[in-house]
Amino acid sequence: MENPGPRTSQNFPVVGARIRVNSLPLVTVKWTSKKLELDLDVAESPIIFKNQLWSLTGVAPERQKLLLRGVQIKDDTDWSTVKNLQEGAQFMMLGTAGELPKAPVEKPVFVEDLSKNQATQIMGSAPPGLVNLENTCYLNATLQCLRSVHELQSALQADGKSFSGNAVTNIAVSLRELYKQLENPATVDAIPPVVFLTNFRTAYPQFAQQDNRGHYAQQDAEEAWNQLLTAISSSFGSNGKSPVTRYMGIELEHETTCDDPAAAAAGEMATTTETTDLRLTCHISNTTNNVHQSLAEGMTQHLEKASAALGREAKYTVQSKIKRLPKYLTVHFARFFWRADIKQRVKIRRNVAYPSELDMYQYCTKDLQSKLSEARNHARVHADLAADEGCNPSGVYELCAVLTHIGASSDSGHYIGWVKKEKDDWHKFDDEKVSPVKEAEVLKNSGSSADGHIAYLLLYRAKDVEAKPAPSSSDA
Repeated sequence: MENPGPRTSQNFPVVGARIRVNSLPLVTVKWTSKKLELDLDVAESPIIFKNQLWSLTGVAPERQKLLLRGVQIKDDTDWSTVKNLQEGAQFMMLGTAGELPKAPVEKPVFVEDLSKNQATQIMGSAPPGLVNLENTCYLNATLQCLRSVHELQSALQADGKSFSGNAVTNIAVSLRELYKQLENPATVDAIPPVVFLTNFRTAYPQFAQQDNRGHYAQQDAEEAWNQLLTAISSSFGSNGKSPVTRYMGIELEHETTCDDPAAAAAGEMATTTETTDLRLTCHISNTTNNVHQSLAEGMTQHLEKASAALGREAKYTVQSKIKRLPKYLTVHFARFFWRADIKQRVKIRRNVAYPSELDMYQYCTKDLQSKLSEARNHARVHADLAADEGCNPSGVYELCAVLTHIGASSDSGHYIGWVKKEKDDWHKFDDEKVSPVKEAEVLKNSGSSADGHIAYLLLYRAKDVEAKPAPSSSDA
């Protein structure tokens, strides 16, 4: 939903008067003696379409009876189940309009509509946005959220590489130059990230896909996020000096045990492996209500595989623990899954609450827990953690950025970045439109709303530890 249409004030409670074209460019709705021609996006729920009709007719959704060849379209009807839904389909709407709200005496002024200079005069300085270059909101939101990793910007600035024939290196170079523009106090208007986008699509052609009309397709922000971090890490080589791994790398320890008692008797022992990842994924079930619940469930996995000791398939339990926490922790909500019947990735809207402060202590190995306790109980950092640049010495995080999505599918809809400024103050990055918001508004994006933004990626930053001197020998 790249072009959400006109906004409304509190005195005019309607949504945008036009829905973006998807797979059904034009339909007709007959109401009284009028015929309305408008676009229908079947990726969105019917309530969105009904709100559109509300804005055009004054008939509130709860007073509408929408029919297609005698079949009633309800608020939660799945468009894929509606027969006779095709190009030029003719709907009939029954319902009486209430009195249309009168325009306010003074025309409302929205923060998003102010020029950069006007917004600065009224509300103080706001960082510049990024111009949407045709369905690039997924990338704009990613770039704004990752600006919260200040050490990443510093490493790019200090790297000093120039443009070359290496496409991946060129991503890092163009990102450095783009961030330099965004950080420049003289930058007033939104920046079109043309050079960066060109290099990104050159290195990863999947982000340059076009539809049959020649328009660039919407992409998945989580995939862009991961690909971008991989590119930056690769540009620093394989010498272990990547700022991505240093400040965002999570080290995990996995213990795999066979559930069959006969395995131990046959000599099969538990095995331990280690992995490094740049995110923790929260899978969402019918009982998932918050991040902690999802993380706890994700740390225990069950699988079935061949057992060499038993000579047959057996069930196993994999128990995971974190052995290294980075300064910046990325949490990914696995909200999209493939529906074979409609051949599309669809979205899980379940409400999953996430906190402004996240404590990861319970998910760590016993060894790491003992080291974290130094900062947690005595406000001093353990020597091993002090030597690990880019780690989190306490295990406690504060929320610093959120990437949200609105829409039914990852390859449609719209992405927005929300970035913490200080304390309770945040900035909402809706492409070139940047507006101030409070943290309470950010935390509301936890899910279930049919037409609202829902958190897709969370970025947490380690809370500062106020160091105390180590105890003297007499205090020991």
